[in-house]
Amino acid sequence: MLHKSLFILAHTLKYRDFMECYKFVKKNEYESYENLKRYQEEKLQRLIQFSYDKVPYYHKLFKSLNLKPEDIRSIEDLQKLPILTKEIIRNNQKDFIPLDLKDQKYANRSTAGSTGHPLQYRNSNDDKSLGFAILYANWGYAGYELGDKVAIIAGSSLIPSTGSKLIDNIKTFVMNTKNFSAFDLNEKFPFKDKTFDYIIANQVIEHLYFTDHFIEEIHRLLKTGGVVILSSTNLAAIHSRIILLLGYMPNSLHPSRNIVGTLIKKQGGNPLYGHKSVFTGKALKQFVKVHKFKILLYETQSIILTPDFLSKILCKVFDWGTHVNIVAKK
Repeated sequence: MLHKSLFILAHTLKYRDFMECYKFVKKNEYESYENLKRYQEEKLQRLIQFSYDKVPYYHKLFKSLNLKPEDIRSIEDLQKLPILTKEIIRNNQKDFIPLDLKDQKYANRSTAGSTGHPLQYRNSNDDKSLGFAILYANWGYAGYELGDKVAIIAGSSLIPSTGSKLIDNIKTFVMNTKNFSAFDLNEKFPFKDKTFDYIIANQVIEHLYFTDHFIEEIHRLLKTGGVVILSSTNLAAIHSRIILLLGYMPNSLHPSRNIVGTLIKKQGGNPLYGHKSVFTGKALKQFVKVHKFKILLYETQSIILTPDFLSKILCKVFDWGTHVNIVAKK
């Protein structure tokens, strides 16, 4: 109860509308598809208008495509716009600065950099508040409640530090979390047995050599009935199967410090820090079960260059998704 109260208080002090956002997200879990789609499209129209009025890149893009904001009214209309890539952002950084940036409250952030090339971006306070609300609500599908003790395994850019050990320790206590850097997980973790209710390892295991040690440590640290949430690259993704059929190395595997055997020569990231142990979805599921976990959820998600509705069907039937997600109970 203490941790839940501290957790909510800390978030409310930082983001005044946090609990309002959280309750809104939880309420929407039971809304109909039609109502959710209507809400999304209202937000989409506001976003498109803002982008056209305030972001030079999008103003120029709309002009070049002979489009106006009112031409994008629904989710389906987004097909009229080209896909935005990291390369486009990097090559047009100044044009992505909103004209009213000085009037906004935001934080400078960075992607994890697992590809070797972190992307710098800005995150508004409103987006952060809603983002945390969605994150905790999604954890709730695995049984998480606000204030539960959680271990987070991620890259250093996803585990920000204030620069003060005292402040970081206070923040860790209030948030009831323990953070692990994903850089080197080959040693025994410095915590007692049965410490955590939840452990989240997002895009971590594929970067490790000693995967059995990693999952054994997770099992040791979880309380009885504790839950691990794993996400990783799927070696059996449909595009990887096609590339293998052609005799090339899937870009999700980096067996050398050099880029070797890949169909796409310009591979993002430094293979030296890349993917060393990539499982197929079915193999990762079996791997988790072998280490005495009970599978609560298993899915693959996202097929490149495929409409969302079709991607979901194919992922469910054939395990063709780019990523695999597993929720498992000790």
